[in-house]
Amino acid sequence: SGGPSGSGTGGSTTGTVPQLGSGTPFVAGGVTVSPGNIGSNTSATVSVALQNADGTPYSSSATIAFTSACAAAGTATITSPITAASGTAQTVYTPKGCTGQDTITATTVIGGTTLTATGNVTVIQSSPTALSFISATPSTIGLQGSGQATSSTVVFQLLDTTGNPVSNQ
Repeated sequence: SGGPSGSGTGGSTTGTVPQLGSGTPFVAGGVTVSPGNIGSNTSATVSVALQNADGTPYSSSATIAFTSACAAAGTATITSPITAASGTAQTVYTPKGCTGQDTITATTVIGGTTLTATGNVTVIQSSPTALSFISATPSTIGLQGSGQATSSTVVFQLLDTTGNPVSNQ
């Protein structure tokens, strides 16, 4: 529910390789998604941190790649990659037709070691509130015996409260 969740390798707890995770207190291998439950017409903030073994923020530059199954399928967007500043990286997750639970994975490579962290977002399907005309084929029809077509295929689209298409409805 918005806090860091998931599992993954947070890196070494000794030496120069930091841990990838999130939250207060810090959870290695976790990505914070806030809010954790969103409507299909809203966005969530996705955050991770790089932390040294002594608990201090990792100060070197690191590029964090973010992905998810929905983003890979084109039904969500995540701005990626992001360069970590002062040990933190933040991006935005926006559903574009994705519904249900989607696992977001953050990945970086530091000193030859791949660090990963995961977190979940749940996208709740918006309810349709409007109907929009799309097309009619043919666009005109006539009465029986007039010589014109007497039926037409009419296509409408369901929209949510913000005017976005509602999928699978």
